[in-house]
Amino acid sequence: MKINYRTLLNKNIADILIVTATDIETEMLHKALEPVCTEGLLEIEDEGHCYFAGILGGYNIIHCQCEKMGTQEKGSSILTTTTALKTWPCIKAVIMLGIAFGMYENEGETPQHFSDVLVACKIFPYENQRFNHDGSVTYRGKEHCASIPFIDAFTIIARNWQWENVKGESTRIEICPLLSGEKLVDDITKRNELKSHFKEYRGGEMEGIGLAAVCEEHGKPWILLKAICDFADGNKGLDKKEKQADAAKAAVHACTQALQTINVSSLIDNKTNYWYRPSELDLSKVFFVHYDTDCSPYYLERNVDVELQPFIMTKSCWVYGNSGMGKSELLTRTLIHNNVEYIYIDLSLCSKNNVLDTFDTIYESICAKLNKETEEISCFEDYVKEICKILNSEIVTKHMYLLIDEIPFEHKSMIFREFVDKFCSMMNYCSRNIKGKTILFMVSSIASPLEAIDSDDYRNKIAQYIKFLELKDWTMEECTKLIDLLTKVVYLDWSDFKIEDFIEKFKYSPRLIKNALKESCSLGYRKIDDIVINRIIVG
Repeated sequence: MKINYRTLLNKNIADILIVTATDIETEMLHKALEPVCTEGLLEIEDEGHCYFAGILGGYNIIHCQCEKMGTQEKGSSILTTTTALKTWPCIKAVIMLGIAFGMYENEGETPQHFSDVLVACKIFPYENQRFNHDGSVTYRGKEHCASIPFIDAFTIIARNWQWENVKGESTRIEICPLLSGEKLVDDITKRNELKSHFKEYRGGEMEGIGLAAVCEEHGKPWILLKAICDFADGNKGLDKKEKQADAAKAAVHACTQALQTINVSSLIDNKTNYWYRPSELDLSKVFFVHYDTDCSPYYLERNVDVELQPFIMTKSCWVYGNSGMGKSELLTRTLIHNNVEYIYIDLSLCSKNNVLDTFDTIYESICAKLNKETEEISCFEDYVKEICKILNSEIVTKHMYLLIDEIPFEHKSMIFREFVDKFCSMMNYCSRNIKGKTILFMVSSIASPLEAIDSDDYRNKIAQYIKFLELKDWTMEECTKLIDLLTKVVYLDWSDFKIEDFIEKFKYSPRLIKNALKESCSLGYRKIDDIVINRIIVG
C-alpha cells in the first residue's frame, strides 16, 4: 500500500532501520516481512526516497535500499542511511543485511561455504591507503566495531543454526571481521592480496563502512550481516542468481532469529507496536462517544436493546444505571434505528443545586430547536405550561421524543427527588394537554427514579405512561463481544494479552474500554500488551 510520508509525520512507527544494497536482498527481505496494514507492506514516499514499513522478528522496521552500491556516490550507503535517520527520528538501531564475498572456500581450519552468514564484529575500509615511496602500501583506515548486544544475539543463534545452501551443504553463522571497499572484487589475485594483508578478516562487501560511519555519528547501535554468494575468484557469474538469492534469504532468516533474542531487546527501550490504519477509517466513529447513523457498524446490540424496542412510539422511557454503561448511546440508537424524530436536551451544564434550572434548560432547548423566541419565566408551573403550549403549536409530526440527558443530581438526594417529582408532573401534564400528536420523553440518569418515589401508588400510576429500565453493568461476555467487534474493524492483536484481564483492568466499562482501544489505535499500536496498556494508563 502506497502512502505519502506526510501522513506519518512525527509518528513513532518503527524501532529498527534495515538497509539493503541490491534488488535480490530487498526481494528476500520483503518476502519475510510481516505486514503493518491490511494491504500488506507499507510503501512510503518522501521527496523521491522510498521506504517500506513492516515487521521482522517481532519488531516494527523501516527498510530502505541504496540506489547505488558502495559508500560514496549519490544514493550510496552513507547518503541513504543519513537521509533515513533524519527522516525517521524514531529509529533506535540499524541493520544492514545482504550478500558478500567470502575468502576461504575449502581453506583453513574453518572453511567457508556458499550462504554462510558473516556477521561483522568490526569493519575495516581497506581502500583508505597510502602508497609509499618504496612501493609498499599502508592501510590507513579506521576499524568500526559493531554493537555488542547485536553480536551477542547472533552468537546465541549461531549455536543452533540450520541452513543448507544450494549445494545441499550445511552452513554456519560466523562472527568475524569484514572488509569494506568501493570496488566489486571478482579477481582471485586481488582477493588473495587482501587475504595476505588482513589475515583475520573473513570476507568483504561494499556498503558497510558507510553505514557504520553514519550510525556512529548519530549514536545508533548497528550490525552488518551478509551471507556468502561468491568467493571473489572470477566465478561470480556461475549460477549467480541462484546463489545470491539463497545467500540473501539466509541472511534475512538469521536476522529474524537474532531479533527474537533478549539481547536485542536491551537495545530497544519501549518497543514500538505500530499498525497503519487508513485515514478513511474514522476512529471517532469506531469508538464513538455520541451515536449517529455512521456508528451503526460499531454498536454492540445487547438484550437491553431488545427490551426497550417494544415501547417505542407507545411510552416514555427512563433508563438509569452507572456512569459509562452506554445509557445515552442506547437511547439515541433506539430512536435513530426506528427513524423517530427527537429533540436532544443536554442538562450537563445545569446547576446541581437548582431544579428550576433544569426546566429552564429544557424550555430553552425546545425553543432553540423550533426557532421560537423564549419568554421570561419564573416558576415551575409556567415552564410546564409554556413547554406544553410550544409543543402543541410548533410540532408538526405525529410522533416526537424529547431526549433528556445528563441529569446532574446525585443518587437518592433530596434535590433528585424533587426533580423526579416535577418531571413526572410535567410528563403527566403534557400527556393530558397535547392533542393530535404523541410527545414522549426519553430520559437517562445515574440515579434510580424509582427510589426517588416514596409512594407505591404514585409509582404504579407513573408506570402507566413511562417505562423504567435499569441499565445494569456490562458482563464479561458482553465486554468480550464488544472487543471482538472492534478488534475486527481496527485489526488488533491480542496474542500477548488476555482480553479478560484487559476488561478487568478497565472495570467492565464500555466507555473506558473504548477509550483505551481508541488511544491504542491513535498511537498506531496493533498488538495489545503490558507496555501498550501502561502507556495508555499513564497517558
